[in-house]
Amino acid sequence: VQTCALPILGTNHELGWLRRTFSDARREYELRVIGGYRTDRWLIGANAILEWGLTPGYTGSPATTCAWKATREVVHGVSLGAEYYLDVGTLARRLPGNEQGRTLYGIVELEHGSWSIHLGLGHGLTPATDNWTAKAIVEFPFQ
Repeated sequence: VQTCALPILGTNHELGWLRRTFSDARREYELRVIGGYRTDRWLIGANAILEWGLTPGYTGSPATTCAWKATREVVHGVSLGAEYYLDVGTLARRLPGNEQGRTLYGIVELEHGSWSIHLGLGHGLTPATDNWTAKAIVEFPFQ
């Protein structure tokens, strides 16, 4: 069986209104620049993530995160893999290594038809990072 790697290029845009318990900058805009490759069983990708605070007093140089992902489909519709997130500071000021957030996730992705569920359990690798983090993303189309 011949496998063909397909390049993946794109952007993701998010506009958020957050509760003060989650962020002092209550309004935020996030841009993700996405690149990678997909084969019939593998997905390998990288994101450059830029996040601007839109709340007065929190605007300025965007927070910068680099993220990497690798998954392998183990059975039809089920993939296992890992993600790594590195919070490096802002474009104007890179944080020292021990102040950077670094999180490694084990992930499971389930796909069925046009919807998918992404589950992850992450462990912080630096003192600046939460010790454990759980995440879930549910995707479904609006038609």
